[in-house]
Amino acid sequence: MDLPETRYANSGDLKIAYQVYGDGPVDIVLVSNWTWAVDLAWDHPYLAGWLRALGEIGRVIMFDMPGTGSSDPLPGDRATTLEEWMDTVAVVMDAVGVERAALVAQDIGGM
Repeated sequence: MDLPETRYANSGDLKIAYQVYGDGPVDIVLVSNWTWAVDLAWDHPYLAGWLRALGEIGRVIMFDMPGTGSSDPLPGDRATTLEEWMDTVAVVMDAVGVERAALVAQDIGGM
């Protein structure tokens, strides 16, 4: 599998990094924790294997939360709120053209 291209969606003044890969009958949105970085995920063999397996089930949309990875930093010295996380999910889904998806959340992404 070729590594997916990192793209960017606009969330207000912030750019949100995301990747799309795989194919199948379902769209899967991966809501990860705040330490996630889409550009680095593929460097970890165990994680890359899991991501490839997800891509065999459906089209996977994964992204960096604002202030993490390749997404723009948050203004000021603050953390992302739960509402902002959910808004980010919607922004990325809209950018990809996804109306309905299975959400897979891990760690703090599953709040």
